[in-house]
Amino acid sequence: MKNRVILGLVIFLALSLVFWKITSVKSEPTDQATLGWDYANNTDTWRVDSSGNFIPGTDDNVSIGSSSKQVKNLYIDGTAYLDGLQLDGASPIEFEGDTADAYETTISVTDPTADRTITLPNATGTVLLNTDIGNQVLSGASPLVFEGDTADDYETTVAVTDPTADRTVTIPDADVNLGAISNSLLASPNSYFTIALTHDGQETATVDPVFTFQMPFAATLVEVSACARDIDTADGDETYTIDVEEAGTSVLSSAVSITADNTPVVGTVSDDAIADDAKVEVVLTLGGTTPAIDDLTVLLTFKVAHTN
Repeated sequence: MKNRVILGLVIFLALSLVFWKITSVKSEPTDQATLGWDYANNTDTWRVDSSGNFIPGTDDNVSIGSSSKQVKNLYIDGTAYLDGLQLDGASPIEFEGDTADAYETTISVTDPTADRTITLPNATGTVLLNTDIGNQVLSGASPLVFEGDTADDYETTVAVTDPTADRTVTIPDADVNLGAISNSLLASPNSYFTIALTHDGQETATVDPVFTFQMPFAATLVEVSACARDIDTADGDETYTIDVEEAGTSVLSSAVSITADNTPVVGTVSDDAIADDAKVEVVLTLGGTTPAIDDLTVLLTFKVAHTN
C-alpha cells in the first residue's frame, strides 16, 4: 500500500494569499487505479486492476452508457455473463459462423404488439424451420399430440404402428371429420363370391346348356373364366366356346374361346346385372372335324353391394 497525502500550499498571487488545506487522505492498493470517484458517498465507482480488468467499486451499481448516451460498439472475445438482455431493432442478433466472410445468419423479430415469450425446452435437438416440415420424419410410436382448444390434462395422440415397409396415408381433397372417415369405410361395402362349375368327363358335341342354376339373390357379374384339362386340336379346325346366358340372353360381349389345355380364359362381361331368382345357363359349343373336350371348369365371380 502507498499513502497519498495532499499537502497545504501557499501561493502568492497579486499580493493575495490563498491557502489550501488537507481535506482527505485516501489509501488505495498499489495494484489498482481509480477511474471514477463518487464524492457524495466518498467511494470509487470504477477501478482497473493490474490485469487490466474493469471492476466497479460497488456490485451491481454502475452502468455503461444510458438511454440518451449510448456506447456504439462492444467487442467481446470471451464469455458475457448477463442477468438480463434486451436487444433493440428488427434483426438484433447476427452470427458470423466459423468463417469471417460476407455471409452471416441473422435472427429477425417481428415487431410485437404485446409481451411475447418463446420458451426453449429442456432438451437437445435441432431447430426445425417451417421450410423443413414438408420432409420432416417424426420418430416414435406416438409423435403427434394435440392439445385442442383447452389446455388441460387431456390430449389426442396420433399413434403409428411400427411399419414393416414404406406406407402412405393419403388425405383426400375433401372436408371430412373422423366420424365421417369411419363411416365411409362401410358406406358402400361389397361382398364378392365365386360360383365354380365343373363338368367331369369328355364331350364331343355342343351341350346347351352344360350348366344351369338359379341366382339366390341379385348380384353383379364381374368376371367369367373357363378352362379345360384337355382339348383335341388334331385336325386344326376344332373350336371350343363358352357362353353365359340370363333368361336365354348372353351376358358376354362374345363367347369365351378355349384354345389350349389347362389355360384359363377370361371373357368380357357386357350385361353384368343378374336379377334375383334369374335362370343362368352356361352353353358349351363345339365345332370342327373331331372336337373333344375333357373336364371343363367355369368360374363366375359376382359382387353384392350392401347398405347400412
